[in-house]
Amino acid sequence: MAQLNRWKMTFLLSGALSLTLSGCSYIQQYMPSDRHESSDQSDQSGAGSQQQAEKNDQSKTKTNSKPTQQQKWDVPDRFLLKNTIKTTPEGKRVVTNPASLLVCADKKRNLPADYEPKNLVIPDVYFPYGKNAKREKMHMRKVAAEALEQLFAAAKQDGIRLMAISGYRSYERQVSVFNWHVSQKGSVEKANRVSARPGQSEHQTGLSMDISSEQIGPDLTQKFGDTKAGKWVAAHAAEYGFILRYPPGKEAITGYEYEPWHLRYVGKQPAETIANHHLTLEEYLSE
Repeated sequence: MAQLNRWKMTFLLSGALSLTLSGCSYIQQYMPSDRHESSDQSDQSGAGSQQQAEKNDQSKTKTNSKPTQQQKWDVPDRFLLKNTIKTTPEGKRVVTNPASLLVCADKKRNLPADYEPKNLVIPDVYFPYGKNAKREKMHMRKVAAEALEQLFAAAKQDGIRLMAISGYRSYERQVSVFNWHVSQKGSVEKANRVSARPGQSEHQTGLSMDISSEQIGPDLTQKFGDTKAGKWVAAHAAEYGFILRYPPGKEAITGYEYEPWHLRYVGKQPAETIANHHLTLEEYLSE
């Protein structure tokens, strides 16, 4: 009998101890404590991790899928090459946005023969033609002229003395220029490697300027790209909205030989994107 009573006592004590431990666990789980006051933050952290994981998955999906032109360069559809061209009844491909800062004139895309940009002015920069000269080729569209002034001023502060050579060129003037190159090169094909046919010239937009430096002189030569001035221009042009329109290694795309002297104004944001990604204007505006 005594043995039985000891077993009962042991059983009762064991049960009581179990209930006590359970109660403590219950209290510890649901009663406030310093550790559990931060549980909301832990939950939020976990949710944040999950959201980040979802973003990472979405990012991987975007990376694996072919990005559109807008995703890559943030170019509005209305400026893309395919949306800025029409074909005349004669079969000539003519741009529909000749006044746009992002107009693209090249061997496949003609400017209207009668297009003449508005607000043509002579930028306040150095020209090797004398102070009283007012030649057609000294003009640019006002927005581009003001940017060129800033570019020249910045170069001067860094000890670089640039000179402007040739800006706006009318359709009629381009006829004469191209014919001269044909006479010099001996054929239309050879001339077209260094000079644009009438209607296909960047100069007609009023957004371009051929430049040089006092070190090189007024001649337009690829040697300019190897000079201190040419390297400075290549490094800083985009800060003022200009691009090197015909960069080296892109001849198959632009259709022209490398021209370190030919600047084209497109605006700061497009210029920086084009420069940072080593693009041509054609690539920037393509799908």
